[in-house]
Amino acid sequence: MKIRLLVCVAVGFCLPPTGARGDEGAIEGVIRFKGEAPVSRIADDASERRKLLIVDRKTKGVRDVIAYLDLPSPKCGKPIAKQIVVDQLEHHFVPHLLAIRSGQTVKFTNSDAANHNIRSIAFDERNEFNIYTGVGREYKHVFYAQRKNIPIRLSCDIHPWMSGWIFVFEHSHFAITDEKGKFRIAGLAAGDYELVLRQPDVGYLRRIKVQVEADKSIKREFEFARADLKLIDDDRKRE
Repeated sequence: MKIRLLVCVAVGFCLPPTGARGDEGAIEGVIRFKGEAPVSRIADDASERRKLLIVDRKTKGVRDVIAYLDLPSPKCGKPIAKQIVVDQLEHHFVPHLLAIRSGQTVKFTNSDAANHNIRSIAFDERNEFNIYTGVGREYKHVFYAQRKNIPIRLSCDIHPWMSGWIFVFEHSHFAITDEKGKFRIAGLAAGDYELVLRQPDVGYLRRIKVQVEADKSIKREFEFARADLKLIDDDRKRE
């Protein structure tokens, strides 16, 4: 099944935790997966099972892994008022994984010639909803950060193989890996940070201590395999 890709940019503004602007550093990384990617337990209407990880054949880089800094809720700055869209396209949520700032609005659309609904599963009840998205319909919702950065799960009851994720942060120090598995978090003051890598479809979670220097970009490479995953029978119950 061929899927068109819509690019949605997570935007926000927040001063670095410490230090002055103008001497910020950055964290750059590449995340790779070793081995055969696991597949969904739920088949679509063509009896196909979606691979839970999108791995580049040449570089082994993994797309849609989120990297973020575990910071003590600074709540600084306001999200930029830019339209963020999640489309239901060819029976998938596009993008599959989204990261936004707390208080931002997401518009959900349906570009398919089929009816859908959207059910969100969240820790914070303000992020929960279950709405019908018929052909051509749209719905807007404001999202808020959840404790421990627990992601919000999206699903469609009509087409149970459809799934998506939304991470909501109180700060702007996060990034999602591209098709080569690369990410970059910039605008950081010199200091020690805890970098978190997460892929909710397969239960991958890793925490790394990183030291950032002023005017420098720290480059790291990471690799994980099937043994690092926490797959469960009903992944809708996973936090």
